[in-house]
Amino acid sequence: MRRRPTAMAAALVAAFALAFASCSIPALGGGKTAQPGGTASAGTAAAMTDLPIITEVMSSNSGAITSSDGKYGDWIELYNPTGRAINLQGFALSDNLKKPTKAVLPSFTLEPGEYAIVFADGLESTKDELHVPFKLKASGTPLILVEPNGTQVQSITVPELPSNASYALDMADRKTWTVTEYYTPGFQNTNEGHAAFLETRRATAPVVISEVMA
Repeated sequence: MRRRPTAMAAALVAAFALAFASCSIPALGGGKTAQPGGTASAGTAAAMTDLPIITEVMSSNSGAITSSDGKYGDWIELYNPTGRAINLQGFALSDNLKKPTKAVLPSFTLEPGEYAIVFADGLESTKDELHVPFKLKASGTPLILVEPNGTQVQSITVPELPSNASYALDMADRKTWTVTEYYTPGFQNTNEGHAAFLETRRATAPVVISEVMA
């Protein structure tokens, strides 16, 4: 699954800006809560501007999004913050610090500003959808992203997450992570992003017959 900001998405964001403040998504139970664990290999936010980065994780997905086979798998969101296209081939994700190349990604191009959802469901990637052959632990897990040359891009400690809550990166500073029920797969981690995501779900939901009169 991939998503790049479009004119329609921008319009949706603008519309919902009247109802939501332009700020990071709120933590469970109220205001934003900083969480430890997200770091860049060089220790600075600037170090992540030339590489794809992990921006959101859900380790207990029971109703947020499905893969193409209709199943609710755990997922990891990758984002291209650069002004150039990046091929993810050779980059690797792992939940084991001792095995950083546990899941090497196939050829999959991320355009500038584009997001890609990687399903952590134990399956193999397809031509149009990314998967890794391991599942995330809802009780908490490490998660790392490495370059093709083995250099670490990010190392994150994902805490225990409730069902359908995500661990989201604040893109304003690219250091602060938040546990939130306002997940935004494929969209920016803001209230507007969550609203735009929900709008796409309403737009693609099947028509259901709820009443018949004979």
